[in-house]
Amino acid sequence: LNDKGMFQRKNASELRRIQKRSEQARWLVHYMTFDSRCDLVIDSGMFHHLFPHRRLHYREILKNVLKKDGYLLLICFAYGEDGGDDVDDYAVYKQKQLGVTFTPERIRDFFGNDFEIISIELCKELLTDEYMENPYLYKCVMQKK
Repeated sequence: LNDKGMFQRKNASELRRIQKRSEQARWLVHYMTFDSRCDLVIDSGMFHHLFPHRRLHYREILKNVLKKDGYLLLICFAYGEDGGDDVDDYAVYKQKQLGVTFTPERIRDFFGNDFEIISIELCKELLTDEYMENPYLYKCVMQKK
């Protein structure tokens, strides 16, 4: 095989491996039962990559795994800050956008019935020499009701 063929073969093999792991993870999340609950869940960048219908399932999982009064620390793309795509949910499906931005209002609307929103702030103040967070993200702290 030529170099290009070898490269394509390696990519195909890697893709099969990723697909297998993805199926395993999907099965695990779907069938997992939680005998104990968590005090804290940290999402450092998954929520903004979910399709809208998957966000509903995601919220249900959070409600199931968190203890009453447990905390959710969510990091997501901030609207207008060049981190993700500033599109609505319709465009997510139409344009197959993944990595959408959220406004504080949109976060409150989505999580507000099940979580007390403690804070939603841009991560700009987290920029230090030791720890660098992207300034186009929101850090959101919420507590399960």
